[in-house]
Amino acid sequence: MKLLTGATITQIQSGPVSPELVDTNQRVKRNNPDIENMRQNFKENATAVFSDIKFASGTFPQLVRLKFRVTIQLVQDNVQIQRTIESVPTKPFVSMTNTGSQWKDAAGAWLKEDCFKEAQEVSISRCWNYFQYHYLVATKQEVPNVKRPLLREDFDYMIHSKFGVSAIDKATMSLKEFQVFWNWIGAALKRIRYQKYLLWMFENGFLAAFITGVDATAQLKAELPGTFIIRVSERYDGEMVLSYVQKAGHVRHYMLQPDDTADKKKTLIDFLGQNNLFLTILQLRIGADGSRTWQSHEKDRVLQKYYKKTPRRTSVANTSESNPYDSRLPLNLDD
Repeated sequence: MKLLTGATITQIQSGPVSPELVDTNQRVKRNNPDIENMRQNFKENATAVFSDIKFASGTFPQLVRLKFRVTIQLVQDNVQIQRTIESVPTKPFVSMTNTGSQWKDAAGAWLKEDCFKEAQEVSISRCWNYFQYHYLVATKQEVPNVKRPLLREDFDYMIHSKFGVSAIDKATMSLKEFQVFWNWIGAALKRIRYQKYLLWMFENGFLAAFITGVDATAQLKAELPGTFIIRVSERYDGEMVLSYVQKAGHVRHYMLQPDDTADKKKTLIDFLGQNNLFLTILQLRIGADGSRTWQSHEKDRVLQKYYKKTPRRTSVANTSESNPYDSRLPLNLDD
């Protein structure tokens, strides 16, 4: 914070600068949570730095802002005056006590506030523009160093998956539609952000993510048995699907089950390493011009250094009888 004064004002003394929480309408919140390291004095250059503010309790699920107040004594036109002044509010945020369970709803509330403000409906173009920024934050990317850009084709896939029309044909998004949209893609982004190794796979295109079952089938049709693509489920919030070639010309789709990676000692990479249905991973590569190409890699060459221990392989045969996971696969393109 920096204190600015006019040419006719002589500052005599100022009290400590203190923050307080206000809601998104700039009203002071009742039961204001305790804030640690909240009082700072102005230095000689009239600045006060808050580098380690901590909240004793969270604000989830509510969005809040911070305002900073200070009482100063000054002389103006030879008259001594005391004033309490405050800053403009900060951008909205949520203080979370458990990122694992609260991140999706908190991030969704932040995006909704940014995009909708007080509106009940916004243009799809506005939604696209704001979602791009929040997508980068969710996937821990910075603008100068974007490893996995969000393309218009990706957003079109998302809109079509949830609403059955392309982003070009859908003119607006309502608050109700936004909640449906975010419950689905927000859950997937949460897994990518926090699940071990999933973010690395996503950044490097080994988690293709935004591709339909139909497109995955078309891409895999000419590939060898055991070739697979990892993508986001189009129907189920936050779930991941393995689309793979079971035998020549025949593609199947398997949605990862909770117990596949439920053990803290077993990641998605370990699951893939232990299963001989999945042999060759397709990597999505995005060119500087937004073009997409696919490159095949032997699974172990890509993933082996991340295995927690040497995988114990199942039988090589591609039959349900020889593989416990295959018996749970759907028989059609639906996830």
